[in-house]
Amino acid sequence: MAWTSATLKAYGALDVHLLKSERSKLRIAVCDAPGPIVKGTISFVTEIDNNDGLPHTLEHLVFLGSKNYPYKGFLDIISNRCFGSGTNAWTDQDHTAYTLNTLGSDGFLKVLPVYLDHLLDPLIFDAHYKTEVHHVNGAGEDGGVVYSEMQNYEGDMETMVGEKAKTVFYPPGNPYSVNTGGALKHLRESCTVQKCRDYHKKFYHVDNMLVMVTGKVDLNALKDIVEKVETKYMDRKPAAFDRPFTSFVLPKLAEKKVARVQCPVDDDSSGYVEMYWYGPSPTNFKDSSAFTILETYMEDTASAPLQKEFVLTDQPLATNASFSCLIQKPCVFILRFQNVPKAKLDQVEDKALKLFRDHVQGKIDFDMERMQSIIDRKILSLQNNVENDANDMMVHPIINYQLYYETDQELDGAFHEIELLRKLRDYTPENWRDLLNEYVVSQHHATIIGVPDKGLVKKNAAEEEARLEKRKAELGEAGLAAKEKELNEAVKITKESYPPNELLDDFIVKNLTSLNRISVQAKKLLPGDDHANDFAKQFQCPAVQHTVDSNFMQAVISFDTRGISGEDKLWLMLYNSLLFESPAMINGKLHSAEEVSRLYTKDLVTYSNDPGVFGAYHRLNTLNLRVDTVRFKNLAHWAKIFTKGVQFDINKVKVIAKKLASEAQEYKRDGNMVSSAASASLSYQNGSVSATYNHIRLEKFHEMVVKLCDEKPRFVEQKLEEIRSTLAAAGANIHIIGNPERAKALPTSEWDFLPCSNSNLFEVKAGEETTQYDEQAANGLVIGVGGTESSFVRQTISSGVGWKSKEAATLLLLSQYFSQTEGPLWCRIRGNGLAYGANIYVDLDEKTISMSLYRCSDPVKAYNSTLELVREVLDSGKLDTAQFDSAKRSLIFELMDSEHGVKGAAKRSVLAQLRGLDNETYMRSFCDEILNTSVENVFAEAGPIMKRIFTKQSLVFVTQPSKAAKIGKQLPGLRTVNVDDLALKPQKF
Repeated sequence: MAWTSATLKAYGALDVHLLKSERSKLRIAVCDAPGPIVKGTISFVTEIDNNDGLPHTLEHLVFLGSKNYPYKGFLDIISNRCFGSGTNAWTDQDHTAYTLNTLGSDGFLKVLPVYLDHLLDPLIFDAHYKTEVHHVNGAGEDGGVVYSEMQNYEGDMETMVGEKAKTVFYPPGNPYSVNTGGALKHLRESCTVQKCRDYHKKFYHVDNMLVMVTGKVDLNALKDIVEKVETKYMDRKPAAFDRPFTSFVLPKLAEKKVARVQCPVDDDSSGYVEMYWYGPSPTNFKDSSAFTILETYMEDTASAPLQKEFVLTDQPLATNASFSCLIQKPCVFILRFQNVPKAKLDQVEDKALKLFRDHVQGKIDFDMERMQSIIDRKILSLQNNVENDANDMMVHPIINYQLYYETDQELDGAFHEIELLRKLRDYTPENWRDLLNEYVVSQHHATIIGVPDKGLVKKNAAEEEARLEKRKAELGEAGLAAKEKELNEAVKITKESYPPNELLDDFIVKNLTSLNRISVQAKKLLPGDDHANDFAKQFQCPAVQHTVDSNFMQAVISFDTRGISGEDKLWLMLYNSLLFESPAMINGKLHSAEEVSRLYTKDLVTYSNDPGVFGAYHRLNTLNLRVDTVRFKNLAHWAKIFTKGVQFDINKVKVIAKKLASEAQEYKRDGNMVSSAASASLSYQNGSVSATYNHIRLEKFHEMVVKLCDEKPRFVEQKLEEIRSTLAAAGANIHIIGNPERAKALPTSEWDFLPCSNSNLFEVKAGEETTQYDEQAANGLVIGVGGTESSFVRQTISSGVGWKSKEAATLLLLSQYFSQTEGPLWCRIRGNGLAYGANIYVDLDEKTISMSLYRCSDPVKAYNSTLELVREVLDSGKLDTAQFDSAKRSLIFELMDSEHGVKGAAKRSVLAQLRGLDNETYMRSFCDEILNTSVENVFAEAGPIMKRIFTKQSLVFVTQPSKAAKIGKQLPGLRTVNVDDLALKPQKF
């Protein structure tokens, strides 16, 4: 069989091999990238003109079995057995994509033909539709995995504004104007299983399929697999297939459009605004790249016009103002304003347009030095991202190639973004004014305003209750019983389709061979070491050098918060937020916040300051800075400024404190964020960073600081100075990541600002902030959130198990057994339509075990079913052999997936040092231990610990306010509280 081929160079670093079939329009793209993980994406262009959600419902249904493999979840089961962790997919406005990731290529090539078979020839039974998409149960309530998922978005302000924008900005019935996920009303009333079948026939065939792979894989073996699948399904492709999204040309807006949408919220102090403009064609890479730079110029850091006008002011109009670009035909530019004060919602549009007009008319000059530094930083950012996540850099350009590009040369143009950016250095202020005028100022636009409405919470709840009561009355007892019978039969049919063990035996990678890890060599650099080399001698504080092949150098500088009291830890988020938003002394001269931001964005590729080190050990407060290797000196330069040079200007402090308090209002509308905040308040010790460092919990404190800035400004400045001095007094540790042979060692004086209180690295202990386990504790909460239609359940309790515990492998493995895709929890909870996600997690750094039920349609039933399942398994003393094999291999994949790319590999090395492990040997031996663990060991070591989830300690339910009281009655011992009750009550100063 003939294929045409081409090889492109992506971002000047990665080879991308393109293959196009001469029998169909099928395409293959393979990107050769280093690392242990092989990542695959299979994409179909999908177009729809209504809100039935057919692209999304079909995305779910294909996983329930194919005609050749008529077993629910077969794909996920064999993926787990082949050193993967299930499969995944996403539905976008113009395509649906499916992913397969494995450790090494053996498993990938074994699973891929079965995956393609499922996509091209799925079962799509009526029973599958009832459990996976939508059903009505015996109580007259709606359920289904898709329905539960979409419930979470129905009352979300940003989602409501986005969906309204589609209907306002695009012509009626246009594929860009609809909800591809499925509106709840349409899922209930108009979406059907037959529509899903017809939709599949129209779009899922070899003429509309692209297969992309990133990683180390045999190209010929891959081609052979795809070729056989193509041959098998050639007769399924339509005689004529018009490429979707080519049958229309979107007209420019003839006039400005403004729409308002009322949104249910508990706190109606702030709303949300979006503005839309049509941009260039998807193949006009020059203008798209230029506008990306213009967006960054307008929105990023304290120097940005949008930040100065809307966010960082005494009377802010938003907590954030940011652009994004949708790659469509044509592209669309969206400007979003978050947490806009309700009384000022109507001011946003005019103020934004005036700002843009003033730039076009020359009333406000472009800062060309800053523009040049943004271009340079964007180039470095692309190179950095290629090094850290090649797949993420490849997948969207290649899908856009499938969607909108006509030739390989156009894809090559997308891959030459760095060259385009370099050409933008020659742009004059006039060029930037012309660009802003062409796509924004001279164009009509659409503005959508999300108006907060507290009254809608009760109104919507009453309407929903009335709808359900009407249905119950219409169905009657007999009708409800029939619905329950239908659902039970559907569940039975779905559950009975489990693959036989002899078939599963054909789909397993038994042995763990080479991990193909990216090498990182760690070496401690302690003060006074007589054997230290020149690079090591520059550091006066304890340090660790992590040598990895990279074009970048990163400094991870940690300070100990142990000396900060629990009450003073409330200041830590404000302190961290101020570091990048404040004036500073640089080389003996005071620079404004705007000048500082302009300078550090010129010198640094990435920067952050947060509790923890790569998400663990939150007792340490960590400054993360990254530069390209030739600018290694900038690490020391900016670390010194952020550590010692920041000036706490009271006006800036007030602005940032107000911003943080306003951001809490947004998070309080998100049920999942609320459950996380509530869980942290219960699961971690009072006064710890883990318990306090949360926007929702700190809302009242930040509001108090705003007042203190007016009433006691000197006191506020002193508290922030105390935080800085206390951190400094405890000393610092530094991890340097990169290739020291490419960086010139600095004089000792460049790093002497880092405090050195001792000659050794900090001792951190796993779980040191976690609340101790108490089987008698019943401190659970039920919280009503008006901005969500879905429910969330979360519980985090101490396990007592860390990385060095003998139970580490067995506890991880038991949790993986329950939580793996198509595992017991998946089948019992998601398979019955009770929740979108059900998992038990183990965190060895925090020494915790957590249960999470995500987007529940029936939270109490989901919770009780989870406990019943765990109890059944633990009491039986038996694990399904096939699922146990799957759990081992999928767990190993997840452990190794965290170190894909240079950044992931380096992160693992840093964490290994903090954990007291040997990065070079531990992970391999740990994976071998998991692979060789017996069922008996799992029950003996992990079983007693798993039983801890049977208590109500730290149990949190978040749901719609109308359902909160009912849950409280069903689960005695839980307190029903409001979201505002989660906020810490700071002492009055």
